[in-house]
Amino acid sequence: MDVPILTEVDMVIRLLAGFAAGGIIGFERASRHQVAGLRTHILIALGSTLLMILSIWIPQEFNMLKNGDPGRIAAQVVSGIGFLG
Repeated sequence: MDVPILTEVDMVIRLLAGFAAGGIIGFERASRHQVAGLRTHILIALGSTLLMILSIWIPQEFNMLKNGDPGRIAAQVVSGIGFLG
């Protein structure tokens, strides 16, 4: 499995996309007066995005492209979010 090469611009774009997605979902929840609102969803989305960026960047940075597996961290992110609720 080939790990995509990330540049700093790619990382910033992905973080902004995570911020926007969390903001949209959080705004919808806040407008309906749900417990988890805008701030909570933005923080969860940014944290998940950052973990996924790191799962791609760390093997790239430390020359472990052959045995890096971003899917492992993705599975743990999904498990953690499922645990939260």
